[in-house]
Amino acid sequence: MPLSDDEQRILSEIEANLYETDPDLAEEVRDTTVFRHGFRNMRRAALGFLGGVLLMIFLLSTSWWLSFIGFLIMLGCALWFERAARRVGKAGFQAISRKPWKEGVGSASQRMRDRFNRERGP
Repeated sequence: MPLSDDEQRILSEIEANLYETDPDLAEEVRDTTVFRHGFRNMRRAALGFLGGVLLMIFLLSTSWWLSFIGFLIMLGCALWFERAARRVGKAGFQAISRKPWKEGVGSASQRMRDRFNRERGP
């Protein structure tokens, strides 16, 4: 249900007031997404997976029991990563791909496509 004109005006006033009173908080709220926690968990799980692999490889010559603990850490982190990826879902990956740093790359590739199509002709 879309907002009425009066509600949009009130929301704009609240937003402007927030930017005037606390610009740091306004910037943080603008940059924070719903998916930030999920991506943070995915990063931690990937680092844990890498640590488990390294632990498994380096401890294999010492003891296979200790190496097995590294494997369990690796397995646990892989499951944690999968769970976090499911929570983030397709919408989260689409939201992260629309970040401003991608716009410059996207516009450059679009310009190259346009130039190629112009040179090729009709």
